[in-house]
Amino acid sequence: MRKHNGLQYKSILLSRDSVVEEINSIIPGLNISELSFQDSAWAATSLLNCSLSGDKLIDYIGSNTKLMDFDRCTGSITLIDTFHFGYSKAVKYNAGGDSTEYLLPYEDYIFSPSGRFLYGVGRGDFSQWDLESTDVTNSKVKLSGPSIALDIDQTPLSVFGGWTAFSQGPDGKIYNLFRHNHNVINYPDEKGLACDFCLASDNLPSCLDVPFYLYSGYYPNYRLGALTGSGCDTISTSISTPGVSRFELIPYPNPTSGPVQVEITLPDYGRQDTELVIHDALGREVHRHRYPPYAYLYTWDTSNVPSGTYVLQLVSDLQTVATNRVVVMREWRWY
Repeated sequence: MRKHNGLQYKSILLSRDSVVEEINSIIPGLNISELSFQDSAWAATSLLNCSLSGDKLIDYIGSNTKLMDFDRCTGSITLIDTFHFGYSKAVKYNAGGDSTEYLLPYEDYIFSPSGRFLYGVGRGDFSQWDLESTDVTNSKVKLSGPSIALDIDQTPLSVFGGWTAFSQGPDGKIYNLFRHNHNVINYPDEKGLACDFCLASDNLPSCLDVPFYLYSGYYPNYRLGALTGSGCDTISTSISTPGVSRFELIPYPNPTSGPVQVEITLPDYGRQDTELVIHDALGREVHRHRYPPYAYLYTWDTSNVPSGTYVLQLVSDLQTVATNRVVVMREWRWY
């Protein structure tokens, strides 16, 4: 929880409905007397974002963006660095063809699954920064120009839209969804334009091909798990999921004549070496996919393989840890 415009933070340790401990952290480097009214206004409406591993936080006041370390054992927050990413330049077109430029802070950020890259969105652009760069501020790569709002028929409007909250998807992608604006970062752990950012207004009807009202909401990282071997894991629970092994591989639908959704269960979702390997009945490899950290869903497109039985292997640390089978059945057509 942020207090006093981002200068102080409070971490609360909960066990069910009881408060176990409260930790207050004061962040140096910014003086509240130096903040303008606009800085305070933007800080009041921004959201505190954390990495999928739970150990890094990002927050900002105006153009001052803070990267912080969160100690999941003690609950303390410390400042790593302050970056000055500047403002996102937006252009508003007025009646008669005149235009007005606006300089506004980036309104939301999100970490890539591995925590290396940071994505930001403003009314002027979507951008990426490399947090491992020696100069994070100047590592910026602009991914797109302004996001133009789309109506229910996916027709571009003359107003801005789609600059709302990011959300991590269970397939490892990052989504930026608001009403009919569906933007997607397909490979968020790839540097620069290789992340394959899809802007809805440049890829009509949208990056999801649906005209429905959708919104990217924040949600807890339920698959984060405990800190293995840490002395601070003192909160235990008797709740368990019976019949679920440490590794599991579930394809559905099965049999199928179309795409297959492959869901995995792992003891540690932060791994970066988990792969799905698919072989045909003769043992030939037909497909391979690496799951990004904390991703647990993948859709296999079977359109390029013939009917038959396929063996699915889940590989982690170069070892097969789970297997399953999928039967692909093409529909019969009479002519």
